Amino acid sequence: MVAEPPVLELCNVHAGYTDVPVLRGVDLELQQGTVTAVIGANGAGKSTLLKTVFGLVRASRGAIRHRGEDITRASSREHLRLGIVLVPQGRCNFPLMTVHENLEMGAYTRHDGDVAADIEQLYDTFEMLRRKRRELAGNLSGGEQQLLEMAMALVLKPRLMLVDEPSLGLSPAMCHRV
Repeated sequence: MVAEPPVLELCNVHAGYTDVPVLRGVDLELQQGTVTAVIGANGAGKSTLLKTVFGLVRASRGAIRHRGEDITRASSREHLRLGIVLVPQGRCNFPLMTVHENLEMGAYTRHDGDVAADIEQLYDTFEMLRRKRRELAGNLSGGEQQLLEMAMALVLKPRLMLVDEPSLGLSPAMCHRV
């Protein structure tokens, strides 16, 4: 029996900004069904790593593969098509739209009829979002906005979800639930 290729594999990845190298020779392998955390000091390159995997920062050397397919030079749009999503650090929602509208916007690339049912399932998982579904996203607390942004990514039914600072502003109980 042939083993499945890793969900994500980085081989000797180098990346950075203009003349500032940030990642130097990163090797990483993630298997299906695993949760992996990258821990480091501010400025260590955690966000750059996620942006490089997602195609927002180009790798200057090395290879990035998703399920055996080379995605080193793939665009962010191609990443979304493959089911790879990024929840970046900071606020990335639509503050003048309701929670529900934000979830619908999160699903804008989906072309199936199950979006409404999937949003209901997210409401079942994150009751706070159901309670605040008619509130403007900009009126939510920082932790509530973080949860909304993760739900916006989850509604896409990702095969690989990259989350920068996933616990930022969340209570310990909500961190566990996420």
